[in-house]
Amino acid sequence: MACLIQEGLNQRVCKTSLGGIGKLYITNKSDIAGFTDTTLDDGIINDIIFNVPLTDGFYEFQIDKNSSNATCVQAGSNNKYFSHTVDFFVTGEYAEMAKVNHFLRLGEFVAIVEMLDGTKILYGKSNGLVSTVTELNTGTASDDKSALHITLAGDQIVVAEKYVGPV
Repeated sequence: MACLIQEGLNQRVCKTSLGGIGKLYITNKSDIAGFTDTTLDDGIINDIIFNVPLTDGFYEFQIDKNSSNATCVQAGSNNKYFSHTVDFFVTGEYAEMAKVNHFLRLGEFVAIVEMLDGTKILYGKSNGLVSTVTELNTGTASDDKSALHITLAGDQIVVAEKYVGPV
C-alpha cells in the first residue's frame, strides 16, 4: 500500500515492493541469557542464547498483518535512547484472547518482527518491552470477529537490530 501511495497509479513499480509485518514472535526477556554477534557493531544479531534449562523459546502470534506495525524512534534528552514499539491485533475466540491479555500484562518481552520479505528485526534487546495498551473489542455485527489490540513498548539503549538466527 505504501508503494501505491508513493508511486501513484504506476503499479508496475510496486509489484516488486515488499513491506509490512509477516510474523511476530515474542519471548520473555528473563529467559534470555545473551545475544551473539559475530561481527561486532554491524547491527546484526546472529543468535539468541536462552537460559538453561532451555525454555519454550519464542511464541508466534497469529496477527492481523494489515493492522500491525513496529517502530524504532530515536528520542530522549540528546537523543540518548531509542523507543521501540510493536503494535498489533490478534483475532480469535474471546477466551483465548483474554489469556493472551493476562499473559502479556505480567512480564517484559523481546520481540522478533519478520517482515513480508523475510527480514527479521529484534525489538526490546536492552531493556525489554512491556504491555502499555491492551484492549479487547467485540465486533460491531454478529458475524464480526473480536479483536485484541496490543502495544508493547520500551526505551532501549540500542536501535532495533536485524536478526539472522533461528526463531
